[in-house]
Amino acid sequence: MSANSNFGKFCLFVSNWLSMATFGYHFTTINPSIPSLKTAFNQTYINRYGIAMPKLTETAVITLAASFTVLGSLLGGIVCRFLLLVWSRKRVLQFAHVQLLLAVVLMALVTGITKSYETFILGRFVLGLSIGQGFVLVPILTAETCSKNSQVLWQSGNGTAIVGGLVIALALGNPLALGNLDYWPVLIGLGAFPSILYLISSYWFTETPYYLLRNQKEEKAFDALKMLRNGSKDEIKKEITEIQGEIKEIEQVGMKEILTTPHYRKQLFAMFAVYANTQITGFNSISIYSDLMFIEAGVPADKVTYASLGVFVLGFIFGILGIYLGPYAMMIWLGFAIFFLVYFVVCLPPVKGKTPEEILEIFKGNHTAPNKTLLEQQTKKM
Repeated sequence: MSANSNFGKFCLFVSNWLSMATFGYHFTTINPSIPSLKTAFNQTYINRYGIAMPKLTETAVITLAASFTVLGSLLGGIVCRFLLLVWSRKRVLQFAHVQLLLAVVLMALVTGITKSYETFILGRFVLGLSIGQGFVLVPILTAETCSKNSQVLWQSGNGTAIVGGLVIALALGNPLALGNLDYWPVLIGLGAFPSILYLISSYWFTETPYYLLRNQKEEKAFDALKMLRNGSKDEIKKEITEIQGEIKEIEQVGMKEILTTPHYRKQLFAMFAVYANTQITGFNSISIYSDLMFIEAGVPADKVTYASLGVFVLGFIFGILGIYLGPYAMMIWLGFAIFFLVYFVVCLPPVKGKTPEEILEIFKGNHTAPNKTLLEQQTKKM
């Protein structure tokens, strides 16, 4: 099996990892920018109506901006299926990046000048359309572009690239950097450069061999594989034959076959389980609201971005471990999870309902305060 050429690796990096990092970056730029956005939108409300924006309205505006991104992602993912019927993989991804640039213009330029929260919400919705299409399309591009012996590397790297984008957004979104009232439009605008890089680079990118063969363009598919692989002509011809066989097999499988055939059904349920786990664990909520969560937990406002950054840096590190260690990474994570669970349950004192100052005093007292209080309560009952 021939390996990816340097050109093929560059195509995969820009089309897959860089694109996914860009989508992750834009998804979470609202997180560190929420205080600045509230201030800007409140001033807009005062200019319009002569009074400060009510707290409920302020919360509704931020919630709409966040939820419209998720709604746009859902619609974008659905629309992507139909776009792929009329456009090639490369054209659809180009379209997704064009939408992302439009969203940046609406959020960073138009909203940055007018401070219009309606425009910002619209921009987040357009951003969601782009993200939804990208999340559906990039795994397909990965599978159809890279060689089979490197599928695991490039597919697993997509998720890590998303978290990498989140880390960059939170690092740049620190109030001392770009996450303040003066520079939040710059924070959003910087995310346009990877999309511009993709749109320029994609001019030289080939269509995927799978797409070309499915459209009866075997000669172009052969030329595409020559650019994407390091192998000999015989190896490329062999790969073309394999792809043609896969196309015939896939075209015979519809939704009915997926639901009624045991091994297809298991794959479908596994996919639902993986993606449902992402939602159940609150990944979207943490990506958008982690700073507010830490503030509610008592972390000082000027330190919350560092706390959020630590969460996603940890996720990025384990993503890297997952790429290089495979199943062993899960065993390592499971070991850490069991250790911390035992530590929290057995070793930590009860701190529910206590202020940060009270918790600090408990730890300074070597956990004796809670035990003493419990002993006194038991003595009174006796």
